[in-house]
Order: sequence, then structure tokens, then C-alpha cells
Amino acid sequence: MAANQFVLTNFTSRVSYLYISLLGGRLTFFHQKKEGLKPLYKDSSSHFV
Repeated sequence: MAANQFVLTNFTSRVSYLYISLLGGRLTFFHQKKEGLKPLYKDSSSHFV
């Protein structure tokens, strides 16, 4: 039971991390388009690492 819960938690954290990074990438991409392609992606990606 404990092992199952650990796998589930690990899986959820991975999925949420992936979702957040995808969402962040999309937001910064659209923001770059609006702001005239400022180098914001490097700053935002460093927060997720």
C-alpha cells in the first residue's frame, strides 16, 4: 500500500511539474509575442529548475 501511494505521488508530482512547465512556456511565449520578443523565457525557465 505504501509503495503504491509513493508511486502515485511521484507520478502526480511529475505530471504537475510537466503541466506547470508547459503552461509557463506557453505563457512566456505569448508574453514574448506581446512584448516584442523580449528574452523572458530564460528568466522563467530558471525558476522551474
